[in-house]
Amino acid sequence: MKTIRQILALLTIGCFVSVLSPACSGGTGDSEPDVTDAQDFQPPACEPSCDGALCGPDGCGGSCGSCGGQTSCADGKCECQPECEDRECGDDGCGGQCGQCPGGQTCMGQVCICAPQCEDKECGEDGCGGNCGVCGGGQTSCDEGTCVCVADCAGMECGDDGCGGQCGTCPGDSLCADGVCNCVPDCTGKECGDDGCGGDCGLCPENRPHCVAHVCVKECDPQCDGLQCGPDGCGGTCGECEAGFDCAKGSCQESPCGVCPTETICGYLPDYPTWCGGDGCADDLTYEGECGEDGKTLIWCDEGTTLAIDCDLSDPEADCGWSEEVEYYDCM
Repeated sequence: MKTIRQILALLTIGCFVSVLSPACSGGTGDSEPDVTDAQDFQPPACEPSCDGALCGPDGCGGSCGSCGGQTSCADGKCECQPECEDRECGDDGCGGQCGQCPGGQTCMGQVCICAPQCEDKECGEDGCGGNCGVCGGGQTSCDEGTCVCVADCAGMECGDDGCGGQCGTCPGDSLCADGVCNCVPDCTGKECGDDGCGGDCGLCPENRPHCVAHVCVKECDPQCDGLQCGPDGCGGTCGECEAGFDCAKGSCQESPCGVCPTETICGYLPDYPTWCGGDGCADDLTYEGECGEDGKTLIWCDEGTTLAIDCDLSDPEADCGWSEEVEYYDCM
């Protein structure tokens, strides 16, 4: 028995070798049939189809083109494929980004790292655990990214503050030495009288016992008319003012300091004319201070200087007492 495929093959061959069959010739049997050798038959050639395609198959077993680099073919077009594996940031190879670094960080080698913030800073922290710089020695310190000099006047009443300024100026003819104002005695042309620092330029002999204008004279007429106090012009005095009063131009006037303790004078500190003060401190007087017998006067020792103030001057209702807050005596 013949198979279907064998029958189809015989029919096909029959159309090429038979000249009598109308079905093969396509005619009526009256026309001249074409005689074709079966061995010369060739199937139609395949036409590649790449209309608009840059890559992919051409339909005939060939290719319309290939993609290179980081591209792959999709629907006849080469499309870039982003590559972000193991990348936190940076270029994805296709003109895009693999990610954005948070504030204060920068992308380096596709990894986000801390970016030091030192623009316009010469010192201080860089935000990443490091420094933008270290200030030089001396009295310089870092202030908001800038090295500044810090004046140091601790325990000084005059002299250089270490930053080109002064800790204070000395009054009168006193000179600054090691941060302390030292009075310089002046006895030029003087044989007696005050040396300007609380001392004497000399004592007058018995035959010229009176010191007048820094000169020792035999006789002197004291000049105290209309004067309550102060020098009499002959080395003596026209009188003493009672406590709470100061002598000003021969007249006793109420002291702006109130009653100054013994060994202190009103206005000892030029910057605090209402305070009492004096050189040296009693052995038992410390910085913690003490209160005067009237309970209104605060007295303390500050670096070898006795200082005192009448509490009434700051507040008439204030008294001197121990302050637990600051741990020394104060006006409260």
